[in-house]
Amino acid sequence: MPSKPNGAAVLSIIGGIIVLLVGVGYWIVGSLLTFFILGIGGIFGIWGIICGIIMIIGGSRMLSFPSSHALWGALVLIFSLLSWISLGGLFIGFILGFIGGIWGIVWRPSVAPAAPPSQNTMPNPQNTAKQSTPASTKNCPNCGATIGANDRFCPTCGKALP
Repeated sequence: MPSKPNGAAVLSIIGGIIVLLVGVGYWIVGSLLTFFILGIGGIFGIWGIICGIIMIIGGSRMLSFPSSHALWGALVLIFSLLSWISLGGLFIGFILGFIGGIWGIVWRPSVAPAAPPSQNTMPNPQNTAKQSTPASTKNCPNCGATIGANDRFCPTCGKALP
């Protein structure tokens, strides 16, 4: 697993670019078609431009600041949903932003493999007391695993014990 939400950021940026480009087209066409009523049709295109820019910024911030991936993922998710007001990037930009936003929210950084448990060279009085009482443990007749004296099933192989 990568140390940065690369996939979420790429989907968010591509979705934002599509929403932005469709918003620009919608703004131009809407302004031209409603020229005589003060270009009111272009307002929806401007909203698409705003949503696209915020989605692009959110995607790039996921890469720049992976520790705040959930915040930027949520912003991308919200503005991809709000981009529906201006056609949502012809559905493609909306879907890419939606998936990228969710992925950015749920992404977790990679975790280094755990170190093997250290071997204590000093005897632990609690451990020696447990080992010296053979009545508290027994071995599974099927797989040979050490099990508790009162266990009814082997936790390793699942076989019922006598």
